[in-house]
This record gives sequence, structure tokens and C-alpha cells, in this order.
Amino acid sequence: MAASEIIPTGKPLSIPYIDEDFYTSLTRIIDELSKKEQEPVNGKEDLIRRAHTAWWSLVYKYSTCRLTKDDDILAAISGIANFMEKPLNDKYLGGLWGSAIMEGLLWQRHRRLIRPTFRPFPFRFRAPTWSWASMKGQITLAYPSIQHAIDEGNFVFLAKLLDVQIESAGTEKIVQIENGYLSILGSLFDVAVPKAGKPILKIGHYNFAILLFMDDTDWWPVCREKGGTNVVCMPILLTSGLNVQLCGLVIELVSHGPLKGHFVRIGIFRSDIPVDSEDSEEIRLAFKEREKRIIVLG
Repeated sequence: MAASEIIPTGKPLSIPYIDEDFYTSLTRIIDELSKKEQEPVNGKEDLIRRAHTAWWSLVYKYSTCRLTKDDDILAAISGIANFMEKPLNDKYLGGLWGSAIMEGLLWQRHRRLIRPTFRPFPFRFRAPTWSWASMKGQITLAYPSIQHAIDEGNFVFLAKLLDVQIESAGTEKIVQIENGYLSILGSLFDVAVPKAGKPILKIGHYNFAILLFMDDTDWWPVCREKGGTNVVCMPILLTSGLNVQLCGLVIELVSHGPLKGHFVRIGIFRSDIPVDSEDSEEIRLAFKEREKRIIVLG
């Protein structure tokens, strides 16, 4: 990566397992964005989408790295984030990008990873639970078909981000954060998780079988041992087309400690809904008319 005003020493960061092809590709995208800095966003949507895709490719590879200090997970990647922030004309928020933060919340641990994944929280703060950086383990973004719908614009948001509050460690806000809170307006669903069989999310006269992708690999064994449990689901987006897909967060209300009264993320959920176009519109309206509340996600 060539030296620049942003990164005078050249390559923003040397990260194990990240090959030179990635840096070359990312540099090309950022250079093109820099040349189009004065153009309206709709004239460079493809470049922005490519930059976001490159970012998540980096997260996927980077999350496998073994850092000397786990707490440095955001600090170690901050050079690349700083390199991207101005050309993207975007705000970097604890591992996610402001303009795509709602879909960015739908990351998940890699399902085929053998090594366990877990969140050190609340014993040691790495990042807010809504950030992939709060996890130890390989991370990927959403489900491929959902990501394709996002790239094509074939979806509607079912929740809305109202506010972001970031508490930085020191003066470099992009390097490390001490706390981060998202205020989100959305609908909450209490979903029973049986010991056997799929959980069901109910809205109107529709019953949707959902798949849970929990952040902690120990969550399912504990659930089965208890004979089932209940979770809170917040739908984030609904795709359109022949195969409608619903995707959102699995969250939990904190009853004690610094985050008392706030929610934390514990996973995501997805549902595949094979419906015709009339049902698709009816489902969209049912979610739109569902009572909403503001939650704070920490």
C-alpha cells in the first residue's frame, strides 16, 4: 500500500493472515472513492458497497488472529478504519460503519468453526455486545442470501437507529472505546425455545419457525439442560422476492451491574418464508403496524 497523507508510512497495518492482494484491492477502491469525493452518494454506491464488502472480508480473516492482548482488538484494526473513514465519508463505530450499521449488526460467529466462541463480557470489556469485536472467534456477516438481498436493495428495515453514544478511551476515538450504546426503535417478540424443535415467532396469524445463531457456543447445551427457555427477538430487516427472509437480533435484558435496564446482544435469528407476493406485503404490513419501543443496546 503506497504512502499517503492518511497513512504516511504506507500500509496501514500489518495483520497476520491478511495477504497483499487484499491491501491492493482495498487501496484501489479507496483511491477511486477519493477521486469522487465531491460526487453525490448515489454516484458511488457501488464503490461504497465494495468497500463495505472488503471490510467484512477483513473482519472474517482478522477475527481468526491471535492478539497478544485481547483488549487491543479494535486498536489493532484502527489503522485500516482510519484509512477508510474519510474517503467513505462515514463514521466508524466500534467495528461497524455508521451508514450500514443496522445490517452490520447482523454478523454471526462462523458456524463451521470448531474452536468455541464466547464473549468475555462482563468479566472484561472488549467492545459493546452489538459489535463483532466483543467476541472471541471467527466472524462473518449475515447469511449469504440475506447479504445478497442487502446488496441488491431488496429489503426493508423493521427497526430504526435513533442514536449512538460512544465513550472513547483517550483522545483517539477510532482506536478503542470504553462503552458504546445504540438507541433502537423496534418491535420485541418473546419467543419460547423448546428443548427439541424450532422456536416459533408469531405475528398476526403467521407463525414463523426461526433459526437461532447464538454468540456463545455454550448457550445451546445450557438451554437443553434447562429443558428450554425464552428469548427476546428484535426483527431488523425483511427481504423481498420469492423467498422472503426475516433476520434480527436475539437480545437479553440486563438485571444488574453497569448495564442494568439495558439490553445486550446474545445472537441473531433468521427465518426463511416461502410466500407469494400478496402474503409478502401482508407480512411487511404486520411488522410495520406492530407496537414498537425504544431499547438501549450496550
